[in-house]
Amino acid sequence: YQLLRKLADQGVAILFYSTDYEELIGCCDRVAIFYDGQLTRELSGASITEHNIVASSLNLPLEATLPEEQAL
Repeated sequence: YQLLRKLADQGVAILFYSTDYEELIGCCDRVAIFYDGQLTRELSGASITEHNIVASSLNLPLEATLPEEQAL
């Protein structure tokens, strides 16, 4: 990840695919979420959270309560 960060800091655009939320949160400046083949949301900065990634992946509003949150 150090090489990716170094290249990004130099202004190089990097397209990175992952389904690992922690990985996305840890190494991405922006996250584009696709649902059913369509771009549904782009997250950046502090909005890149597990909740927002999951809600966006399910095409739900960011304010939605997710099933695992209801169980808490």
